[in-house]
Amino acid sequence: MGEFFKPWRRQIGVVALMMACLFAGVWVRSFSVKDSFNVPVGSRSSIKLVSDPGLLKVIKINVGPEHETPFPVGFWTTQRSGDSTLLFESMHHEWHASSGAAVFAIDQGATNHVSFKSVQSPYWSLVIPLTLLSAYLLLAKIRVTKPKTIVEDRITK
Repeated sequence: MGEFFKPWRRQIGVVALMMACLFAGVWVRSFSVKDSFNVPVGSRSSIKLVSDPGLLKVIKINVGPEHETPFPVGFWTTQRSGDSTLLFESMHHEWHASSGAAVFAIDQGATNHVSFKSVQSPYWSLVIPLTLLSAYLLLAKIRVTKPKTIVEDRITK
């Protein structure tokens, strides 16, 4: 069984499957709980990951010099999914594409010396491709290439 996981394709397939399972779990959780995680990047900017119902948002926040509060390191918040206390009400879409339950968007805005840019994507757009990639890498038969034989041409004189 150990030989099955030796090729790099199988190892990448296992990693892709674990990522797909992680995103699927967060996707299901997002319908009952809204999570957000803040990662400071420098002294005046931060990246915030927000799990809305069915959507993953990545928000880059830039704070002006007038703003005194530094970003907390690894600040995690959780609230019920029905509560909608939105930090940035002044978002407007630079690019937006929706089809049924799928909403892809790039947003930007500014409020109280804070500017932000946001990208959002539905969880299924991450889970399905990762699952298909892992299935291919794990289940596809690996072709064994035979070494090429070198045939020397004989020059007749």
